[in-house]
Amino acid sequence: MKALFFGSYHQNYSRNRIILKGLQANSIEVIHCNIFNVRSFKRKWLLLKKALNEEYNIIFIGFPASILAMPIALLLKCVKRKKIVYDPLISQYNTKVNDYHMFPKHSLRGNILRFVENLSFNMADVLISDTKIHGNYFSEEIQVPKSKIHRVFVGSDYEKENSISKSKTQHFQVTFFGSYIPLQGIPIIFQAAKILLNQTEIHFKIIGGNPKKILFREMLEFKLKNNLNNVEIIPFMQETQLINELNRADIILGIFGNSIKSQIVIPNKIYAAIALEKAIISSNHPAIRELFTNGHNAILCKAEDPESLANSILTLYTNSILRTKIAHEGYKTYLQYCTPKKIGNQLKKIFRETLQK
Repeated sequence: MKALFFGSYHQNYSRNRIILKGLQANSIEVIHCNIFNVRSFKRKWLLLKKALNEEYNIIFIGFPASILAMPIALLLKCVKRKKIVYDPLISQYNTKVNDYHMFPKHSLRGNILRFVENLSFNMADVLISDTKIHGNYFSEEIQVPKSKIHRVFVGSDYEKENSISKSKTQHFQVTFFGSYIPLQGIPIIFQAAKILLNQTEIHFKIIGGNPKKILFREMLEFKLKNNLNNVEIIPFMQETQLINELNRADIILGIFGNSIKSQIVIPNKIYAAIALEKAIISSNHPAIRELFTNGHNAILCKAEDPESLANSILTLYTNSILRTKIAHEGYKTYLQYCTPKKIGNQLKKIFRETLQK
């Protein structure tokens, strides 16, 4: 089977990278046609000609897709008589309206953005969502028929490193990595660190974020004002170095916001943690319960509640048996559902079902 990987996607972005590895692991040949990542009009035209001339079974649109990706894919669909599988990953409408509050829900810009998403989502024969509840959002808010929505978990391609060891002088490390976006609930983590300040063995390592952004500066100011010597802030880290740091962690933190988006997604950091066989703590949202059970393969605390997060950290700190169990069961969940090969197999089944309709 051959798939045309089409659009304006970032090939090295984790979602696309995992899918590409998964398709390869399932013997699906991928033809790349990333038209919108090239500036030369001549090069764009050559890529489009390639898409018109190549033989393939299905068109797959990766993340992110530009506003023109779907109409051009629709043209290819008509000419080549192939079906379209679209992986939007997120709703831009949801992100800009509900997460960043850039404009009101029923404003002109909000209505236009929802209309554009409705149009592009419904042009696809199949729409991929990363969780069932995210698919429900696509159906209810963007008005996409449930029958065309299929869940494919994000997964991870991170590999645990058993040889990385911690020296006896190192602290119990609670690690978070992210870009300080609203759904992550970064202030909750800093407030929890303040609550645990007297627990001198517990240290927080916060990786990511842009020092020029307001929230980053606010959290740095919060750390200095409250003398949080148990928190280390690292603005940026190369991915290979990040994986090493995550392998050294005792606990990896998920998300603690309570927006619509935070309730309907399982973020990359959760998948990364279970791939590395690390104990995780995250908010008890509907999406995460599709894969995780509190006390079994994760610790799920209350959203937007620093006390609940602090207590959860303290529980895993004082109970090494539970911490090991959580990490081990999480890794088993990863192997069962979230490896690149498993993700690719899910897509292969969706491709086959789509071609048979």
